[in-house]
Amino acid sequence: MKKNILLNNQIYSYTITRKHQKNCYLRVNGGEIKVSAPIGLSIDKIEQFIITNTDALVQALDQFVSHYDYSNGGYVTIYGKRYPIRLEDRKQLHCDIIEGIMVVNHVNIEKVVSLYLKKELYNYCVVRTKEIIEACFHFKQPSIEIKKYKSRWGSYYHGIHKITLNQSLVHLPKDLIDYVIVHELCHVLQKNHSKLFYHEVALRMPDYKQREQRLKKENI
Repeated sequence: MKKNILLNNQIYSYTITRKHQKNCYLRVNGGEIKVSAPIGLSIDKIEQFIITNTDALVQALDQFVSHYDYSNGGYVTIYGKRYPIRLEDRKQLHCDIIEGIMVVNHVNIEKVVSLYLKKELYNYCVVRTKEIIEACFHFKQPSIEIKKYKSRWGSYYHGIHKITLNQSLVHLPKDLIDYVIVHELCHVLQKNHSKLFYHEVALRMPDYKQREQRLKKENI
């Protein structure tokens, strides 16, 4: 359910997802307020909860910067660098960066660029994971999968020794992608986010706290 609410004399949209839970939770994603609410909670109470958190929500919304505008004349950010998009409709599901411009050969710009970004990120992460393991770890390389997540940057699956990474990472500087890779690789050694886990991260990336803080400011 999508609705609007007035916060600090400005109208913002918010989306409600109903779940079997006791409490109400808020987050900002994609420049929009996302509400996870108990099934029976009234709209009035949900909006009261949103209003109570006005300052934090408005700050997060004001800081939101989109990584892409999938239109002719729009842009896409790759590894922290913004590329303008130019459509040259040749009826081909293909795009490439030519002289600093993302040239797209099909009117379905979002689909074509998304496929390009997924392949680009996969290739980078496979190579980078191999390099990091050879330098810092002593186990075989896990398989890598690129997925679209709404609220996490990555996951490690112990049973099948696989790391999944959020496709949105392709928009970020490579040093932040490397932090996520190291973070997930350390889960091979420690399942939970315990002191031992962060000790393993610090051994391999002493400045991880700074990278983690920068990552928290990024949009998924």
